[in-house]
Amino acid sequence: MKLSDLNKYSLPISEFSLKWRLTDSRYDLLTEVELKQIIPLNIEASNYLHSCYSELTYNELVSSNLELFLINKEIIIENYDEDKVSKWLKQLNVNENQPIYLSWDKITGAMTNWNLLVKYWDTFYYPGSDDLIVFCENRNWLLFFSHAESIHWKVKRM
Repeated sequence: MKLSDLNKYSLPISEFSLKWRLTDSRYDLLTEVELKQIIPLNIEASNYLHSCYSELTYNELVSSNLELFLINKEIIIENYDEDKVSKWLKQLNVNENQPIYLSWDKITGAMTNWNLLVKYWDTFYYPGSDDLIVFCENRNWLLFFSHAESIHWKVKRM
């Protein structure tokens, strides 16, 4: 399996285990146009996504160890300041239409674009409960949303 082939393993949004975050007005209500930009993945593809970074421990994902990554940035989600986090994400200068991969666990994964993640980061990620890894196809960077209410930006050494 390759990242570029994951479209073949998509599910309708109605079968996505996290659809309630996207389609229930008690949580968030994305437009039809926005929902079409989210491609939920089946268990096989979600497991593949998860395996892309499963060799990294939680401590490696939250550490600022420069042996593993060239760049490490972190933001602590204080008082749930949505604007502060959105600004921080925007300053990472990722191409806003770049396809990205989201992995919550071995059975939950999706594809979307950077712009939608920045706009709805607090819909895709619930501090206190989620660990979410986000990365692009060439895997030269990753964004780790920790259940411990912090977000970590990492750029790989080449």
